[in-house]
Amino acid sequence: MSGLTFVDVCSGAGGLALGLEQAGFEPRLLLDEDCLAVGTLRTNRPHWNVLQADLLDFDPSEHPASYDVDLLSAGLPRMKSNATAARTESGEEERLCRRITSRGFWWHSRRGSSPRSGPPPPP
Repeated sequence: MSGLTFVDVCSGAGGLALGLEQAGFEPRLLLDEDCLAVGTLRTNRPHWNVLQADLLDFDPSEHPASYDVDLLSAGLPRMKSNATAARTESGEEERLCRRITSRGFWWHSRRGSSPRSGPPPPP
């Protein structure tokens, strides 16, 4: 292990988290609201700290494992799904991600799934 740590929000089934683990990163917390994705993560990596919650309901102060990590990985949804169809674009997900203290940030989403691409706007 390299001693590097990460938090992954909107983790899905954990593909990126698995790659980070193989690269030597230690997962501190993975977050996703989808029960099937969370079940997959918990089955495949029972020792990982996996939280099933909507990012908008996530409060980093209630999860000290999310403090002081090397990397925050965020696969924020860019396509409207059933879970997000009623939401208006508020930028709230981006603001919540900024409350997780990390030395690096990796913003990932499906290419071409949003008219807005690139990193989140500055605070």
